[in-house]
Amino acid sequence: MNKIRKIAWALLIIFVSSLFPCFTFAQEPAYESAHFRFYFDDPSLKDRVSALAEERESFFQFLKGFFPQAKDPGKINCFIYSSWEQAYEQSAQLKEDFVYNVYEEGIFQRSEDIALLIKLSLGESASFLQNGLIKLLWDRFRGIDPHTSTLLLLKENQFYTPYEMMYRPYSIYATCTFSSFLSFLWEKYGQEKLLLLLAGIKDYMLLKGQSYLIPKTIQQIYGKDIDKLTQEWKAYLLALSPPAMDSRSYAVVAEFINRAGSQFFLWMDFPNFTEILHDYGILNYYFDNFDTENASLWLKRIEGDISRSERTWKSLRDPGTYLMWGGIGLGGILLLIAIYFIIMGQINKRRVLALRRQRNREEKNYNEFLEKKLKK
Repeated sequence: MNKIRKIAWALLIIFVSSLFPCFTFAQEPAYESAHFRFYFDDPSLKDRVSALAEERESFFQFLKGFFPQAKDPGKINCFIYSSWEQAYEQSAQLKEDFVYNVYEEGIFQRSEDIALLIKLSLGESASFLQNGLIKLLWDRFRGIDPHTSTLLLLKENQFYTPYEMMYRPYSIYATCTFSSFLSFLWEKYGQEKLLLLLAGIKDYMLLKGQSYLIPKTIQQIYGKDIDKLTQEWKAYLLALSPPAMDSRSYAVVAEFINRAGSQFFLWMDFPNFTEILHDYGILNYYFDNFDTENASLWLKRIEGDISRSERTWKSLRDPGTYLMWGGIGLGGILLLIAIYFIIMGQINKRRVLALRRQRNREEKNYNEFLEKKLKK
C-alpha cells in the first residue's frame, strides 16, 4: 500500500512540474548572486551562469559609479532556457516578475535582466528614452562608444532625428538614435539634467495624445528646443572620427532587424518559426556586439530560411492556389460520382442479365413441363 502511495505522489509531482516549469526551481535557485537569481534546467550551464552573474554584478557596480543615487533593485529572477524552441514553448508560463535568457551556440543571447536592473535602479521612462539609456550604459560598460551605432549609420547617409524617433519608439533606429543623443546631452549638459529628462517624459504622453508635452519638457530642462539640440548633436557627431568598421554591413543588418519587428506575426505561421527565432537571436547578439562579419553570415542564413518559408506560405494563401486546388477537388468529386454511376450501371446490368437468364430457365422448364403433359 505504501509503495502505491509513493508512486502516486511521484506521478503527481511530475504532473505539477510539467504544468509549471519553474515550480521545481522555486525553492532552491540554481544560482544566486547579490542581485540575481538564475534558474535553469541544464546542470552543465552552472559555471557559465556563474560567470554571467559576475558580469551582471559588475555592471550594477558600474551603474552605481555613474549614478550613486541609483536604488538597489533587490533580486532579479531570470530563467535560462537551453534553446529558443524551449523558450517559445515555456516562457509564457513564467511568473510575472521573471525575465528570461537563452543559451545557444555557446552564448547568452538576451539582456532583459540588464534592462530590468536599469528600470528598477533609475526608474522607468518613455520607451524610446529607456531603450536608448540601456544601450548607452551597456555599450559604455563593454568599452564601446555609445555614438558608434549612429556614426556607422550616418556614414551610410542614414541620420534619424530624435523628434522623428519619438514616434517610432521600438525601432532599432530609435534605440541607436537616443543612445547617442542622450550620451551627447550627458556629456555636454551634465547628469542632473539627463535624470530630469528621463523622469519627466513618460510613455503616456504618446499614448494619451500628449506628445506636445515632450518638446516642451525638453525646452524647460535644457533651455533650448529639440531642433536646436539636434543641430548641436549632429555637429558634434560630424566632428568625430567614423568607426573603423564595415558601415554598409551594419546598416543592412540594422534595416533587417528594424523590419523584423513587424514581420514576426507572419513568421509565426511558418513551420520553422523556432529555427528563425534561433537564427534571429544569434543575429541580434552579433549585431549588438558590432561583429558585422558574423552578423552578415547569420543574416544570409535567416533570410534564406524566411524566403523558403514565405514562398510556401504565400502559395498556400494565393487565390490562384485556392482556385487550382478547388478545381482539383471538384474534379475529384465529379470523377468519384462518375465512377459510382459506372459501377452501379455494371451492377444493375449484371442483375438484369441474371434475371433474364433466370426467366429463360423458367420458360424452358415450363415448356418442357407442358410437352410432357401433352404427351400423356
